[in-house]
Amino acid sequence: MHCRCILVIPELVDTLSSVLNYFSTNKMIGQGKLLIFSDGVSNGNLDAFLSSYSSPDILRGLNASIRVSAVGGLQRNPGFSRFVDKWKSMSESDLAYFNSFDGINVSPYFVEQTESFLRYFAPFAYDAMILGCISVCSQVSSVYDTIINTSFEGASGNVVIDKLTGSRSLGTGNFIAENLFFTPKITTTVSAVWLGSNWTTEPSLRFPPGDVLIPPVDVEFSENFNYLPPAAKITASALALVVIILCIVSAVWVYRRKLAAIVRKSQPNIVIIFLVGAAISTSSIFFMGYEDTEAASSGWKDFACMAVPWLWSVGTNVQFSALFCKQYRILLLFRNKKLRRKKIIDVDLYKGIIALGGPNLVIMIVWSIVSPWKCKCILL
Repeated sequence: MHCRCILVIPELVDTLSSVLNYFSTNKMIGQGKLLIFSDGVSNGNLDAFLSSYSSPDILRGLNASIRVSAVGGLQRNPGFSRFVDKWKSMSESDLAYFNSFDGINVSPYFVEQTESFLRYFAPFAYDAMILGCISVCSQVSSVYDTIINTSFEGASGNVVIDKLTGSRSLGTGNFIAENLFFTPKITTTVSAVWLGSNWTTEPSLRFPPGDVLIPPVDVEFSENFNYLPPAAKITASALALVVIILCIVSAVWVYRRKLAAIVRKSQPNIVIIFLVGAAISTSSIFFMGYEDTEAASSGWKDFACMAVPWLWSVGTNVQFSALFCKQYRILLLFRNKKLRRKKIIDVDLYKGIIALGGPNLVIMIVWSIVSPWKCKCILL
């Protein structure tokens, strides 16, 4: 069986009607097409959409769609069971204590909520408050550092914060997948449960148009890593190679004709240094197109990452240092108001190039030692 999955996460609930209308018009609903809604789409949102349509084909096409919702508590979670027991054991004196604080008004109705109502929002709010209190009361200066390094067994499951994203780790969250049936009133049935590691399907799981029992086992998923097109990488590398060859050829030509009058007056040594800098900075293009797909060791990938700023900055610095020194020689000639004979040797200019390029070299060395770039692929 072939089944195309379409994830529906409208930016605004107001756009849901437009999205579903587009799916219906383009025959993107029905058998072989599974709509997966986020938990931002409520039954009321779907009712509002269906109220303007009377076609049974649309109802049948949307039948057995799936909505994935994050749930704070499940009966299989011991922490949630303890949370519910404590919630139900609150007495009138507990309410009176809460209401004794300014700005707090807890009604008895709030305490009398059913277990099915409590499992969605309340456990998340409770665990967030506990995590906040732990971080504030800790002796660590950074509250954020305490949050990302704290884990505990909470009402919503094992609470662990992903240090990379700063949000809750996917492996500690609980989700449910509900089948949505339109008959025509909307009814829901829990068809699968995610307990931090994998989905556990229920016998009630259905696929559109509602009477399909076989799950789609042959669906292939692909991720878009936004890699550079091979043609672009080849073209850039070829152009960079052409530039480097031209720099080498030009440098050789200048060196072989350095005694010619016009070349000698152009300061051939400075020109050669400029061409060397141009070749170095251009060679960084070869590493800019290096991506995680290449079969190489992690050490080589890290080297490729750091080679880009090294080659580009050093090469550019050499180029502009040569130009500045060349202009400095011209400046000395123009400042010679009495037209006295002055001899400016190349060694003096080399000292200027070193003085201009030295700080950049020091910065690059410190950067490479303290916090070098490393190749790391992060899936968002």
